[in-house]
Amino acid sequence: MAIDSYSEIMEMQRQAMKRAGDISRQEKQVVKNETPPQPKPVYNYTPREPKHTSLPVNIPKRQEEIKEEKQLSAPDADRAMILSILLLLKNEGADEMLLLALLYILA
Repeated sequence: MAIDSYSEIMEMQRQAMKRAGDISRQEKQVVKNETPPQPKPVYNYTPREPKHTSLPVNIPKRQEEIKEEKQLSAPDADRAMILSILLLLKNEGADEMLLLALLYILA
């Protein structure tokens, strides 16, 4: 839409001002006649009674497996050396990927 003259621009501005005034009057009218809106339920949810299931009476007893716990002993020389290198590198600010790789070797 090409606008050719100043008078057309002024006419469009006048129409816009009129529409803005109409909207403003409508808003004021709605505010006067408006009653507080009642909250609408988000969805129709009705809670149900929880279902209770009783446990069976004759549950077999669990046989406990006896696991032998490993005695914690001093690590062998290689593990001790890798652990000391890990601590040294950590204190020096080494790359985390290198530290993780060394930890992987220990596992």
